[in-house]
Formats: sequence, structure tokens, C-alpha cells
Amino acid sequence: MKLFKILEGDRSVIVGYKWPLPEREGEPSEWTPPTGDVRVGESGYHLCKPLDIFQFPGPSLWLAEGRGASHSADGMVAFEQARLVRRVTRYTSLTLRSYALSCIKMALDEFNTSRIVGSMYTYLENGCNDPLLWESLVATMQDEKNGVRPTRERWIYSAKLAEYRLAHMLWFIEARAWNHAPPEDSHIYLIQGVIYTVTHMLTIMNTKGRPAAQYEISAEWKAAEERLASELERHLGVKRTEDGWEVCEE
Repeated sequence: MKLFKILEGDRSVIVGYKWPLPEREGEPSEWTPPTGDVRVGESGYHLCKPLDIFQFPGPSLWLAEGRGASHSADGMVAFEQARLVRRVTRYTSLTLRSYALSCIKMALDEFNTSRIVGSMYTYLENGCNDPLLWESLVATMQDEKNGVRPTRERWIYSAKLAEYRLAHMLWFIEARAWNHAPPEDSHIYLIQGVIYTVTHMLTIMNTKGRPAAQYEISAEWKAAEERLASELERHLGVKRTEDGWEVCEE
């Protein structure tokens, strides 16, 4: 099965295991040595689906293949053996910036009560460079947020708060440098926040009146995650197959 692996150089970012790299362009690496008992978090070679790559910040993303015994838990799959197939070259901070803005737009298309939040998104999407305008938008957004009050329809109040959390994500996006270099940890942590907030917001819009404690186990939450996962695949240049994923960027 083909999934994904985050590495730093040739080492895993958690335990520092040294992975065999492909010796030639376009060919997979050697298989890792077989392990005994396979269990997520304990033993085996750990791979994950696209949306779960942000659990473990690292500078390089690989399409990888696992075989033999396996165990799945917490968004990870541990295999008896694994090998690297191909590096995902679109995994850069600039790609993640584009992905973050696409996710935020997805949420604002569902619920956008603030002209200022929408203006902040447009400012970044269009690549504006006017510090005074940006400072004005941020200040006005903060004033708007401070004026939000609870309502009888709690989902509206919750959605409004999530909308202004997105505004803060936009502020963080503007404050960071984004380029064709590998993403830094700060970029990854920001993407984590965007994914959670957008998933929360999309779920709110489809579970009006449902207790908040049930959001993250709802079918609507899973559906929102699926939308964000598909958008990430598009940005990374990968697609699903019968055996997992493949790189289709070139």
C-alpha cells in the first residue's frame, strides 16, 4: 500500500531511523529490513495519509510503500517493511500557503458575515503589499471580534468565533515568509490550526443545533476532513489509486 512519509534528510523525524534513499531517479529505494511485532507507536515502519502528514513537522515528504503485516491507529499505519518510492517536490512552504488560503476560502464560502475578514482573505489572495491597509484591516477585524456576543442560536455564535479565528490565521499567514523552500515547523503548526478551524467551521454549518461535544465524531466532521484532504492532494500533485496514492505532479 502506498502512503506518505515525512523525513528530515534520510531520517524519520520522531525516532531518527535512517531510511534507505532511492539510488536512481525514478526508482524506489530498497525495502527496509523486516520487523517482528508491528504496532503503531511501538514498532514497524510508520506511514500516513496526506492529511495526517502535519502531525509530524519535517522538511521533506515522500510517497512510500508498505508491505507485510500492518497495524492502523491514530491516522498512522505501521508496516512490517517499507520503502521510499518518490519525493513529493511540491511540498514547499509556498504550496502550503496556497493550500491554507484555499481551505479558508472554503469556510468563508459557507459562512462569511464579516466584510473585513473577507477583505483580509482577498488582500492575501491577490498578493497585495500595502502595510497600512493591512494594519487597518487587522485593527477593524479585532474590533468586530470584540463585539461578537452569544445568541440564542449557539451555532451562529460558534461559527462567528471560528470565522474570527480564521482571521487570526490570515494574520499569521501574512506575518510569515513563504517560498519554494521546504516548510519550517512554524508553517506546519499554522497549517494544523487552519485545518482544525476550517473543519470545525464546516462541521458547525452542517450540524446546526447538535451539541459541540459530538462534532469531532460526527459524519459531518469526517466529510469536512475529506474535503480538506482532497484539496491537499490537489496542491501536492498526488492522486488516489486502488493501492493508496501516486504522484502525478509532472
